[in-house]
Amino acid sequence: MNIVVGNTYHTKFTKNPINFIRAYRKERKTNEYHMDKMFQYDVVRDGVVAWQAGERGTIITVRRMMAKNTPLVTKRTYEKHGGIADQTIYSAKEANAEYYIPVKTNNSRLGDVTKYGGFSSVSGAYYFLVEHEKKGKQIRTLEQIPIYLKEKLEMDEEALKEYCCANLKLVNPVIRVRKKPIKSLVKRNGYWMRLSGRTGNRIAVDNDVPLCLSQAWVNYIKRLETFKESGREKDCSKEEKKKISVEKNLLLFQELLQKHTGTIYQRKPNPLGKKLIEKQEVFGNLFLREQGNTLLELLKITQSSNLNVEVKEIGLKSSPAKIPNEVSSQNEFLLINQSITGIYTSVIDLKTI
Repeated sequence: MNIVVGNTYHTKFTKNPINFIRAYRKERKTNEYHMDKMFQYDVVRDGVVAWQAGERGTIITVRRMMAKNTPLVTKRTYEKHGGIADQTIYSAKEANAEYYIPVKTNNSRLGDVTKYGGFSSVSGAYYFLVEHEKKGKQIRTLEQIPIYLKEKLEMDEEALKEYCCANLKLVNPVIRVRKKPIKSLVKRNGYWMRLSGRTGNRIAVDNDVPLCLSQAWVNYIKRLETFKESGREKDCSKEEKKKISVEKNLLLFQELLQKHTGTIYQRKPNPLGKKLIEKQEVFGNLFLREQGNTLLELLKITQSSNLNVEVKEIGLKSSPAKIPNEVSSQNEFLLINQSITGIYTSVIDLKTI
């Protein structure tokens, strides 16, 4: 889209707008333009056709390209900074020594959270992979470096090993991957996701498998969004009501059901397929607007954000996805490094590295 628009403006106004101004002064009628109607007319200069107006013009190419389901998508990875934890101080009765940090980290006397309480939801700066012994077996787990210890552990591997032993209670730890940022892309048991957080021994993950639908369904979903924004059903115009129907809603529900039961979404953490099968009849008995709202909520589950989705109309809940932090117990656990453009990738097998 940037290329098409940029090329059109470049051809219309030239590399140096002074050239266009001079031409405009000489022949106003030929060079006449309106910024709001730029793409309603052909844009041609010196035999170069940058834009051909009309439904049979350049817009056909644009629509064809925009309808493709094969874009390269990348996301920014980063180290976390800022607050070290949830700022609520919890009592000693609630505090868990493994997952809480003391109020005074520089005071050894007050460092025991089981006696003096502490902060919960410790924020992690980034992840690291460590191999260690558990019940006589070698296992590998993804752990997080807490923000409040980041500077201390950043460059000193011995300090990191000491942290693994003293804080994480790991036996004979060996660091396998030193640093992987938040939102790193992984492929676990055939499904792509991004590391986004940590709760106890489970890792919160974001979905990284975009939902692919036909252009016809994309257009219909836009109509459902407009219908929802219009408020009450009686406030909708007759034209708007014609664009959506119970029949089409049922077909879209079946399309989403098929996606969750017959495609890669079956491998998604917290799979939705069985729940949707159970809710088919309930959905069919809803009013038109309720069906539309339900479909829009269901679409949120395949977004990239780790959302807590509650679809009240059909009594369905989808909790944010979490996976065990143990790598060695999975059939497949790959770390995928991407270039900014997504053109270049490298893959690291976290089970064998």
